[in-house]
Parts: sequence; structure tokens; C-alpha cells
Amino acid sequence: MKKTIAIVALAGVAAAANAQVGRAVSENAIDDNFVSETITILPGYDGNAMLNGSWSLGDMFGITSRPDAGSALPFAMADDSLFGFPGDNLGIIDENDNGRFFGLVDSVNGNNADGFGTAEWLFDITGATGLSISIDFAAMGDFESSDTHLFEVDIDGGGFTTLFEATVDQDGFQTYTMADGGVYDYDDPMYMNGSILNNNFATLSEMVAGTGSTLTLRYTGEGNGGSEAFAFRNVTVVPTPGALALLGMGGLFASRRRR
Repeated sequence: MKKTIAIVALAGVAAAANAQVGRAVSENAIDDNFVSETITILPGYDGNAMLNGSWSLGDMFGITSRPDAGSALPFAMADDSLFGFPGDNLGIIDENDNGRFFGLVDSVNGNNADGFGTAEWLFDITGATGLSISIDFAAMGDFESSDTHLFEVDIDGGGFTTLFEATVDQDGFQTYTMADGGVYDYDDPMYMNGSILNNNFATLSEMVAGTGSTLTLRYTGEGNGGSEAFAFRNVTVVPTPGALALLGMGGLFASRRRR
């Protein structure tokens, strides 16, 4: 039986013309702005990190932060090169980064045989036009072509279409810089929609066709290896500038949210 973690929050529509209509996996949870959030994997997930005795300490799938995860943050995800582990040569979240993120490390194990997990966010897009979605991505390690990181969108049940999809260059390499300045090369880097990723978060944006009332963003992830990490944060749904100003004329307002 799958375990589902759901969080429901009041969705608002920002009045400022350049504001977002939705946000998820914000570095500070108070900045989130969605209708619902659902994370689904097999049992063994406690909402922040993997439970001891079910998943190993080197595995994760879900939203956490350094303060929340503590010692359960996988070594592949944690850049401890500044203080805790000088010379650390693998990691994304450094010791000065206390922001939330969604991370995946080695989701294939005896308690999750197929390795897959999903996450869905619903956003109220009523009245918004010319939508785009931006996400901050980071990845580090020697990835496999079978690794899956797929982001799809749906508006009002019309069917999911691909927004972002990861690929792996098995003939290439990427150079990564740790927080202490150490530089390391790894083969088989990950690309997202053609942009090569490293262990520093980079913002990518794609347009979303269509209008409606509810936009669903679905993430499907799978990774098989304890020495590779994938993370994303600051999922932001943005309309064409000016669209929300027109909504404001109808008397519908909400506070602007940003990190």
C-alpha cells in the first residue's frame, strides 16, 4: 500500500502585475502558494527524510532542508566541505544553505523496488494567461541513462504534457565546484531540457499553453545510485505581466509572495 502525504493550503491570486499565481517547494515554507501538494512513494517516508531501518540513510525522496533532515541528509546531497568534512567531493546543499528543497538520492531499494516516486502540486490559475513555470534545478554525480526526472503539466484534466525532462550524456563530463572551492569532474552529467546541470541551483523556465482554473504539475522521479543527487526548489507559476492587474479590478487580491 502506498503512503500519501498531502498538504492543503489556501491558494491566492497576487494583485501585482509581475507577481506569481503559484509557488511550491519554496526555500521558506511560508512563501508557498498552492491549492494542494501530494507526495507518493512506498512506505518508509516520513515527510522529510527516510526512516531508519526502512530506507537507508543514503536514500531520499521528498522535501527537506538541512535543519529538518539533520544527520539523515544523504552524503551525496550534503556538501560538507566547509566545516564538517573538508575535502568533501560530492554534494549540492552546503552548510550555509538552510532553505527547503525537493531531493532524490538512490530511490531504488528493497522497500521501493521500482524506485519511482511522484509529487503533484495543484495551483489556482483562474483568469491568468500566458503562463510559464520556472524551477531551480541542481544535480551532481555519475548518472545513468535510466534515471528519470520528468515534470508534466495539466490544465483542468485536459491531459498531461511534458514541461521538463532530464537526459544523461553518457559520453560527456561536467565540472563541479564545492563550497570550499574544490573542483571535481564527473562523467555522465545530467541535462534538463538541454541545459547541463551542476551542483549550483540554476533557474529554468518553460511556457505553458492554455488557460483554465486548475493547473497540475506532476513530478516523477527515479534514481539508482548512492553517489548521485538531484534537487529542485522554488517552483513558480507566472502569468503574462498585466494579467493579474486585470484580475485586481474585479476585487480579488492576495498578498504578493516571494522569497
